[in-house]
Amino acid sequence: SSGINAEYGVRQLTGHKGSVTSIVFSPHGHLMMSGDDKGVVMLWDMSNGSHMASLSNHTDAVTSLAISREGGTLISGGMDCLINTWDLAFVVDNYETELANEDTLINTSKTKETPILNLGVTRKNLVMGVGTYCPASGQKT
Repeated sequence: SSGINAEYGVRQLTGHKGSVTSIVFSPHGHLMMSGDDKGVVMLWDMSNGSHMASLSNHTDAVTSLAISREGGTLISGGMDCLINTWDLAFVVDNYETELANEDTLINTSKTKETPILNLGVTRKNLVMGVGTYCPASGQKT
């Protein structure tokens, strides 16, 4: 046994206008979130492959996605130096209605000049983001 659950088989999910740069699955595996190089995060129902919602608060590529241990919060990081925290439970509960960012966005944090390359969530739901420091032009490093 490979340890890989092939319950849903192979799916082709279409909807991103740009290249997909990151994905994450919910803890139970029924949802997948994907981020693209246009700054959009999409939420997918893996039981049928349907697109549930699009979240957009990034102005550049989404490079990393993470999810809280209980699965109710999604965190996205990007080349725009933003870390966005989304109310994933609200999105899932209201996916059949038109959602605005202000309905789903819990918090936005911006680093000074560090694009977010990877995110992680600890057992206590602390978020860690890492990136490469890129000082503004003209500054000494």
